[in-house]
Amino acid sequence: MKEQGLVSTYTVAQYKPHKTACNEAAPANILNREFNQTESKRVVVSDLTYVKVRNEWHYICVLLDLFNREIITIVLVPIRMQHWFPAPLRP
Repeated sequence: MKEQGLVSTYTVAQYKPHKTACNEAAPANILNREFNQTESKRVVVSDLTYVKVRNEWHYICVLLDLFNREIITIVLVPIRMQHWFPAPLRP
């Protein structure tokens, strides 16, 4: 490729280490691995990740009730709008 003057348009994302200190405090083990609950909405867990939808990256956040494994809410937000957050859930 070099001899023919060709240049690759594919690049690999590089890991960039952060020099700032992160939160090293150990979180409290409140749940103590008791994932089977006896009361609705007593323990709600979440997961946040990103997915590609129609060639655009989005954050997706899912809230799950551990009592009946019901999905309480799903929020899908384009990464370009990452400053936007929905109102928090009220019990």
